Amino acid sequence: MLQSKSKRIIFISALMVLFVTILIAALRDDTSTAPVSVWRTADYVFVLDAGHGGVDSGAISPTGLHESHINLQIALRLEGLLNFYGYETIMTRRTDISIHDDDARTIRAKKRSDLHNRAELVNNTPNALLVSIHQNTFGQRQYRGLQVFYANGANSMADRLQTLVGQTLAPGSTRLSKPVPRSIYLFGAIDAPSLLVECGFLTNPQDEQLLVDEDYQRKLAAVILAALVGG
Repeated sequence: MLQSKSKRIIFISALMVLFVTILIAALRDDTSTAPVSVWRTADYVFVLDAGHGGVDSGAISPTGLHESHINLQIALRLEGLLNFYGYETIMTRRTDISIHDDDARTIRAKKRSDLHNRAELVNNTPNALLVSIHQNTFGQRQYRGLQVFYANGANSMADRLQTLVGQTLAPGSTRLSKPVPRSIYLFGAIDAPSLLVECGFLTNPQDEQLLVDEDYQRKLAAVILAALVGG
């Protein structure tokens, strides 16, 4: 029964990806009638970074949801889809842990060591492309929606993801992708093309409800996948 349910989930997710790839083709400026090859040979090893973890829960929603848990759920769903389509992936973490060195004692030292080790993992992975999954917060609860940031030449991929989100998950959204702020250590410590995906605002009740919904997480993973591998 569990195996049958798992296969059904993968099949549904695959259909979502197919739908999103049709949108990718529609968004192209190329008016040629030649067939479009949506799935291309993998150029990258996708390093999937579920932000925070362990001693570092990240943001906490008003109802007590930990950002680190939601980040991991979405990253694992994205990993499953990428692997299903034959792409190579590496996860920075697969459980609720910090990947700090054993000699890090204080919380501050553990956070610093954790970030250093994530950067080292990316830098030591040939042809890496980092996708870091996070959640946003803001003092005013009305702000909501996904925001994509980019670094090291991943701007076109970030634009594609931001546009696809507006076409599928958030019709009417006018958000644009932006460069990663210089203050974020991880992205300044690596040379690989990188995306920071702030999937929504935990301080917004509607976003919070969506982000813990398994069906929405699958749709979000499908849209991210389509943006990553669509030509």
